[in-house]
Amino acid sequence: MDSYNQVEALPVFIFGTVLAVALLLVWKSVVRAQVAEDGYSLLTSPGERDRRRTWRDDFYELNEANDLSKTIDVHRLTKTQATNVMDTYFHSLAIGQSRTIITGRANYSKDSSALTNHVKQYLKNNYPKYSVVINDDSSTLVVTRT
Repeated sequence: MDSYNQVEALPVFIFGTVLAVALLLVWKSVVRAQVAEDGYSLLTSPGERDRRRTWRDDFYELNEANDLSKTIDVHRLTKTQATNVMDTYFHSLAIGQSRTIITGRANYSKDSSALTNHVKQYLKNNYPKYSVVINDDSSTLVVTRT
């Protein structure tokens, strides 16, 4: 009689195990989707989320003293991040309006003008009605919509 109960319980045990594994896989995919969306996992506490900084936080802190309608500082950003900033702030320039972009000299880089060149080339390719003038120190650009 005992062996019959064990045989009868085996399918229930297998079903429970399979269900647990399936739930775990679904939960992991939800966590991955959440992390991909906002950079935080479901296990991240709200306090920890507040302490984490994003590049956008750094950008706004760097530009705290700037009037973003006139001057934008991107010198601590990557090329991709600077591209995001340009797409955000340059589509709304009116004809004749100018905006200064601070790219910095990148003293830590072998190519001191990498970000400056990227910004200039990106604006030339994507905003053809804008004129871009690099200042003498090559750390700032003045962009004007013509």
